[in-house]
Amino acid sequence: MAVKSRFRVMVEPAKCVGCDLCRLRCSFRFTKTFRPSEARISIDWNESLRSYEVTLHDECDHCGLCARYCVYGALIIEKAASL
Repeated sequence: MAVKSRFRVMVEPAKCVGCDLCRLRCSFRFTKTFRPSEARISIDWNESLRSYEVTLHDECDHCGLCARYCVYGALIIEKAASL
């Protein structure tokens, strides 16, 4: 079940360099540990496209912390549309 948020995180995968800062920050928020495997976001290398694929999991509540820590601009916070 998706959690409603005032924000939503938009992804620009072409800007992702796979640094994992977003995953580290996300995992710390949810588990108080720096474990990318516990994050609500995945970063996977696609060899055929030669780029990273960024996936927000269903458990992501679009808090925006990943975007705030993305120094490459691959994640962007936008205001969510009114429901």
